[in-house]
Amino acid sequence: EKNRDILDSITYAKRIQEALLPPADKWQALLPESFVLYLPRDIVAGDFYWMAETEKYIFVGAADATGHGVPGAFVSMICVTTLQKAVHEEGLESPADILMRSKELLTAQLTQYDKRIRDGMDIALLRISKRDPHEIAFSGANRPLWLYTSHEILELPPTRQPIGFSETIKPFEEHALTLAPGAIIYLFTDGLVDQMGGPKGRKLMQKGLREY
Repeated sequence: EKNRDILDSITYAKRIQEALLPPADKWQALLPESFVLYLPRDIVAGDFYWMAETEKYIFVGAADATGHGVPGAFVSMICVTTLQKAVHEEGLESPADILMRSKELLTAQLTQYDKRIRDGMDIALLRISKRDPHEIAFSGANRPLWLYTSHEILELPPTRQPIGFSETIKPFEEHALTLAPGAIIYLFTDGLVDQMGGPKGRKLMQKGLREY
């Protein structure tokens, strides 16, 4: 009975978490030539994807909040709130500025009575111009952006710093570029490259993902 009650509770919590994810119809309307692979391991997840639309830009994020299952889902909901506040309430447009502000907000929310909780998220954050979708800007907190073009994969590196408390703070790097026709962008969390499988039961790793 206890197991059933807990599973029922977590399954209902999944509905709440999914309500924070971008609706499929909105996603397809804004980015029709795209796809999302989202497979939570423990019903609810620390990983999440995020989208925001402003007058000039579309923002897309693939994020990995600290933890798995229920604890990760709790952290992910706080992370979504900080991203929304930075973009919609404070009007920030630079991906690097959005990440820094989210870091500040998250650290403040998870600090109580001089006790700092070292939870937060890693995220790859992409900005797409509505005026010209080939004009993009990227900033990452421990998560890169992969760009497939001319039969090769280029990596835009992230800043090695989480969104959340850290002993030292540095500015997030931002990459701005114009995409060539036919270029494909990939954002992903380490949940993908950490998948176990194959004849030897090993992790996929970034090398394996590149080969695919």
